[in-house]
Amino acid sequence: MMRRCGWGTKEGQETVPAVEISREVFVWALRKACLSHHVPELHGDPATWKRQLRQAPADVTPPASEIHGLARVGDTGRATALLPHGRPSPLEEGMTAHLFSLR
Repeated sequence: MMRRCGWGTKEGQETVPAVEISREVFVWALRKACLSHHVPELHGDPATWKRQLRQAPADVTPPASEIHGLARVGDTGRATALLPHGRPSPLEEGMTAHLFSLR
């Protein structure tokens, strides 16, 4: 992420987020991950790789590219339909106030 945002120097990307997760969750994500490209020695045929990629919760680059492409051409309906369906996570009152305060 640091390289992608130009080490915090790209306009609009001056803040580099960090997410802390437990070792247990990190290992789970690695076990569920799939390479973003087909490697015949690992996956066999491309269809097997594509199936594994669709099932991998830790690799969302291909869908993100598809959603971005649809949004760029103005097909927001199809782009929105492809977005992941997340559940709202209730937060304690005031938990995010610091995000919106002027300093």
